[in-house]
Amino acid sequence: MEIRENLNTDVDTGLAVQTPETALLEAWYADLELNLAAGQLAPSTCQAYRRGLDKFLTWCRGTGVAQINGNIIRGWIAHARQQDFKPTTINTWYAGVRAFFAWAVAQGILQHNPTEGVKGVKRRGVSKHHLRDPLTDREILRLLRQPDCSMPVGQRDYAILCLMAFTALRTIEIQRLDVGDLSTANGLPVLRVQSKGSREKDDKVVIAHAVPQEAMYDWLAAREDLPWLASKSTKAMFVSLSDRNRGGRLSSSGIRHMVNGYMKKAGILDPRKTAHSIRHAAISKIARQDVLKARQVARHASLQTTMIYVHEDDRLRNPGEALIDYSSDDP
Repeated sequence: MEIRENLNTDVDTGLAVQTPETALLEAWYADLELNLAAGQLAPSTCQAYRRGLDKFLTWCRGTGVAQINGNIIRGWIAHARQQDFKPTTINTWYAGVRAFFAWAVAQGILQHNPTEGVKGVKRRGVSKHHLRDPLTDREILRLLRQPDCSMPVGQRDYAILCLMAFTALRTIEIQRLDVGDLSTANGLPVLRVQSKGSREKDDKVVIAHAVPQEAMYDWLAAREDLPWLASKSTKAMFVSLSDRNRGGRLSSSGIRHMVNGYMKKAGILDPRKTAHSIRHAAISKIARQDVLKARQVARHASLQTTMIYVHEDDRLRNPGEALIDYSSDDP
């Protein structure tokens, strides 16, 4: 496929299309928006697809690439790796490139998909261990003490931290929560959650402990008292209280930034401990007692994924090195 300005691509149907920088890209964007409106794609997916293709085309222009094939795409992936981008980041970008070319072929605009046979970056050791360490019990307790609950922003942040610590919710799952997602069942508060990779809020999370229950209801009461929020007509559970986006849905990056700030205030400075470390700690707690319950709470598609928590925990709690004993007289 040509990407030079004003260059056309001919296919069997005789259809001529303009360069991706103009009409072809606009057509793809329109198709993404249609799928978004129909509920076939999540907003974050649409944004990721567009960002990924933009990254690729920007690199192509910068390196003077005239025609795109499998080796060009491999060269872009190799360049991204050399820039020390994480495998997950590169693969997210590449998903957009794949989506675009698959769409172009399906529309009859292109005959060949140059991404066919080109794999993403392999995450070495992903099936063996995590890239982030769990917080300790003491660190969790210190973290929960940091928000100032005398202020609405502190009540909001404390509720978020409690949900992460006591229900193992992911950042994106918290960001997607609406006020209407909270209900009760069997005497306990329950949240309808749109899990990772899902297009619907088809998972349930039980808030079983009193601490997060109180934190949630305190925040919702404070949220209701915000005088300017009624005019926003927002259904988001957690809203921004900053001047820049007051009343808008709190973003995933905003949640991570908030958590990281409180971690620093709590003295948790280990670079291997991030917002995800809270979820890691919660799942590990359950996995020590019941791996099936841990899988249920974590909402893992595969039990093998949950077993990573079991193996990591056992490795540290019952290290094989402790069996080394040189005090006996055995030869």
